[in-house]
Amino acid sequence: MAKILLFTLGSVQDYILESRRVIDLVNSSKIISELMKTIKDKSGCELLLPNVEKNQNSFNSTLPNYLIFSYDSPESRGREIEKYIHDEYIKEYLMKRIGLEKYNLSKKLQEQIKEHISSIFDIYWVETEVNDEVWDDEEKYKELYEDLYKNLEAVKYVKKFSGNKEQGRKCSICGKRNAIFYRRKDEEKKRPFDIQKDSKEIKDNTFQNIIFKKGECLCGACYMKRVLGNDKNKNKEKDIEIKSTAAIALSNWKKINQEKYPEEYKEYRKMIEDRYSQDSKYGEEQLLYKEKLLNVNRKILEDGVSEQLQTDKDRVEKLFAEVFKGKQEEYYSIYRADIDDLGKWMSGEYKSDNAMGLLEYQQQLSNKIDGFLKEVRKFFNENKDCLLVYAGGDDILALLPVRKSIELAEKVYDCFNKKVKNEEVFKEITLSQGIFILHYKDTLSESLQVSKERIDYLKKKYKNISRNGEKNGFIIAVLTEGYSYQEFYAKNILNDDYIVEILKELYTYFAEKSSHFYRELSEIFLSMDSNDLYLEQKRDLIEMFLIQQKRLLKRSLKEKEKEENKEALEKTEKLLKMLLQNNNYEYGSAGLKNYLNLFYIIDKISVILRDDKQNENAKN
Repeated sequence: MAKILLFTLGSVQDYILESRRVIDLVNSSKIISELMKTIKDKSGCELLLPNVEKNQNSFNSTLPNYLIFSYDSPESRGREIEKYIHDEYIKEYLMKRIGLEKYNLSKKLQEQIKEHISSIFDIYWVETEVNDEVWDDEEKYKELYEDLYKNLEAVKYVKKFSGNKEQGRKCSICGKRNAIFYRRKDEEKKRPFDIQKDSKEIKDNTFQNIIFKKGECLCGACYMKRVLGNDKNKNKEKDIEIKSTAAIALSNWKKINQEKYPEEYKEYRKMIEDRYSQDSKYGEEQLLYKEKLLNVNRKILEDGVSEQLQTDKDRVEKLFAEVFKGKQEEYYSIYRADIDDLGKWMSGEYKSDNAMGLLEYQQQLSNKIDGFLKEVRKFFNENKDCLLVYAGGDDILALLPVRKSIELAEKVYDCFNKKVKNEEVFKEITLSQGIFILHYKDTLSESLQVSKERIDYLKKKYKNISRNGEKNGFIIAVLTEGYSYQEFYAKNILNDDYIVEILKELYTYFAEKSSHFYRELSEIFLSMDSNDLYLEQKRDLIEMFLIQQKRLLKRSLKEKEKEENKEALEKTEKLLKMLLQNNNYEYGSAGLKNYLNLFYIIDKISVILRDDKQNENAKN
């Protein structure tokens, strides 16, 4: 008798978000993708869902963290796969790829590392026998599908949690497991007392070409994140370049000067590599910032005069004064996209075509999403300064320069409409997006967590306040170096217009003009307590706001500018009025604050991207 097997991994998001550096983030995603592909390939079963193309590259796969198989065997394939992962895949594959056999580690330590790696894979599976008639009976298949997920939740609930009983210093990345690999701080003359005795000390600044900061200590699972991309058998042509957040923020400056002044740029990089990056707490990409490098240079000079270092200082000053062009941007973006209610769509809750069987419907939707994600990847193939962390299942995560963020949002939304919503049966499915602009020095794990929480908040908010429960939201936020957080959110479609197109028009108008009028509006209206006003009074408040906005908007322009920009001004006034009235789901000060945040964000982005020497903190 045939069987159906549902196989999934738990805690995937947690493992990926527990990343201290970009390399940790990318390799976390890569580890999960490779494991899911291994499960698919080793199962010996027919893959029912997701419906993806065969022979996909493991890292570029769009496989989600669930797989549904059918097979005909008296043995339990679920149990066999779980045993293979723990007994063979981890030991024979992952342990070898991180090169532990070369370092003469004790057997006890190797077992501990294996346990650490095993602990990150929360494996859950359920399987059940099925009759052939289930494939032809819509109701029976739907009942089978729902029961699979109900049983899976029961398995997750009853599976016992194995607490961490290890004693000693915990990993710098996850904070859960014991540190096994460590690098001493300068003031530490021997192994720190709370690091276990048989741990591995990283004595050099680089270990397998991966930088360990002084004082950093990693468990076996997080060490794997750090070194996985450096296995000697990797295909370098297909390998994805790992970038730091500083490298992403600086990408435009690097491109300009690599192309215009290749020799001087190489000289600058070599200076950093030869004399500064090895013993600095900063990464090589961070030291590309002029002020950062000069600060390091100055601190070294304070310990004693060095003719070479003084020459370096003078040379850096000259390069930036006479050669290098462009602004050294300090901000980058985290981009997120999430298909709304995909679980409900896959279960058939929104299925409107009764002529199509549920399995056929699921496979068609899955195939469309697979095609959509492949199309999105083309953007990253064409933009090497943008880093795709993952695009699989129902979501996308990427790190990229601020100047490319809106372009990516447009690309994703356009691909989604063309590849997924292009048939009547799927035309109501929606996607929520978020752009989060952050300073490169912000803690990566915290930034990722904030971006995830705000996307979840946006989806929940629109589900609760929309008449039909539709999410379909967009959020853009800025977190400055001083931890001032401002966000603007809206529905993707306002008055039949795509919100990103509206924002582009407003940015074009305000980026080169003063938008300080919004500060006056904030002082006047946000101080009002509108919570106790009746609905009609709150609407009157909005009308008062629009009148005052129109007056201040005109006053912000000089007389000559009013005539020259009359048409643009009128268009902008109409656009702002439409934006406020159509996006005002919260009457009163809460809705006004969201609206006014947009002008702060426009101001901030214009300063970030302004190609001059003005300090980015000018408009904080």
